[in-house]
Amino acid sequence: MDRERFEEHLSHPYRRGAPVGGGRDGSAGGAPCGDLVRVSLAVRDGRVAAVSFDASGCGSAIAAGSAAATLADGAPVIDVARIGPYELADELGGLPKVKFHCSNLGADALHLAINDYRKKQGLPPLAEPAGMHDEHEDEGEAPSCGSGH
Repeated sequence: MDRERFEEHLSHPYRRGAPVGGGRDGSAGGAPCGDLVRVSLAVRDGRVAAVSFDASGCGSAIAAGSAAATLADGAPVIDVARIGPYELADELGGLPKVKFHCSNLGADALHLAINDYRKKQGLPPLAEPAGMHDEHEDEGEAPSCGSGH
């Protein structure tokens, strides 16, 4: 894990703030551990013209929201639809296994915002949220946020 990249997103989150005026929003998370990521974006000429995010919960959720905003800003919508949890984790320099679900939340919020935009345009969904998944779910355990909330 490249701790420096993670710390940069955590200390100076990119585009953290109020929803984009006239933008479309997507939110993911809330349970079982309380992490929540919201992404807001505006699209012009097929590109993300403005993006913001907010997050609550652990530092990894905040960093994942920042990574989502970083990768989406100015990118073509089709490319943003391809941003998944592994791309977000890579932007953060890696995430420990116990925190990887935060990259799922960031990607899902991004995809839900894209789909909200497309719905308003009368278009079918372009990106499908993957949903939070953890290897412990198969064992009947709730996903863990680990220590250090």
